[in-house]
Amino acid sequence: MYVLVQLAALGTDQAKQKNLKFIPQSVQYGTHAIELIEADKRPQGIDDAGWVKYKSEQLPSLYQSVGILELVKGNNAAAKARLAKASELAPADPFNYLLLSGMLNDEYQNEAQQYRAMPMGPPKDEALKKVLGLLDQVVDSYARLIALAEGNERLAPVRQQYLQDLESYYKYRHNGSTEGMKQLIDKYKVAR
Repeated sequence: MYVLVQLAALGTDQAKQKNLKFIPQSVQYGTHAIELIEADKRPQGIDDAGWVKYKSEQLPSLYQSVGILELVKGNNAAAKARLAKASELAPADPFNYLLLSGMLNDEYQNEAQQYRAMPMGPPKDEALKKVLGLLDQVVDSYARLIALAEGNERLAPVRQQYLQDLESYYKYRHNGSTEGMKQLIDKYKVAR
C-alpha cells in the first residue's frame, strides 16, 4: 500500500509539471490505494493508533491526487467527485475548494451560456433554475475557499480574486446587496 501511495503522489507531481505520460497508471495506483485503505487492509506492523492516523492523513490526500489526475485527464465528473470526497475528509484544506470552485464556476459559465442562447419558454425557465442552482454552489464554494485561505500567504492573490468574484456573484443573487456575505464566509472559518 505504501508503494501505491507514493506512486500516486509521484504521478500527481509529474502531472502538475505537465508530464502527462504517467496519468493512467497514477490514477490506477491511487484508486487501488484508496480501495485498500477504505477496506481497512492495514499493512503489517502498524498499530491501531498508527493506522487511524495514517488513514486520516493519506485518504484525503489520495482523493485529492486522483481528483487532480482526473482533472488533467479531462474527466471532470470523476475529478469533481474525488475532490468533493477530499474536501469532506479534509474540510480545512483550501486547495480542494480552490479546485472545486474553478470546476463549479466553469460548469456554471457553460450552463449560463447555453441558457442565454435558448428561446423564451418553459425549457428556458427550467434551465434558469439549473443555472441559478449552479451559481449558488459556486457562491458557497467560493465562500469556503475564501474563509479557509485567510492568512495563507501562498493563496493570498487567489483569495483576493475569488473575493471579488464572490462579491459580484453574491450581489447578483441578492438584489445588488452584499448583506450576509461576510457571515457566509465566517461560517466556514476554522479555528486555527
